[in-house]
Amino acid sequence: VNYPEYVVRQDAKEALREHDPEVVLCSWPPAGNTFEQQVFRTRSVQLYIVISSCHRFAAGNWDDYRSQSAFDLEKNEKLSRLILPPELDAAVYIFRRKQLG
Repeated sequence: VNYPEYVVRQDAKEALREHDPEVVLCSWPPAGNTFEQQVFRTRSVQLYIVISSCHRFAAGNWDDYRSQSAFDLEKNEKLSRLILPPELDAAVYIFRRKQLG
């Protein structure tokens, strides 16, 4: 892929450290990936939205999803139905950082 000059090439860990984002959006993370754990470890992240599959073997790191304790997980059915084509069995997962106190 030939990216335009304005596209910054960084891995997830470096981008999270440099930009301290409050919101992270990830589309179709590979199954069992090692980068999503960095999202959960980044204190600035308040919202993590994952466009993925409802089939846990197909996308996302479900071990990290289950082992993290700082975020509540919701599968948003309304948003999931908007992902095309419907044959993908897509799902939109929303992780919201739990409020302290």
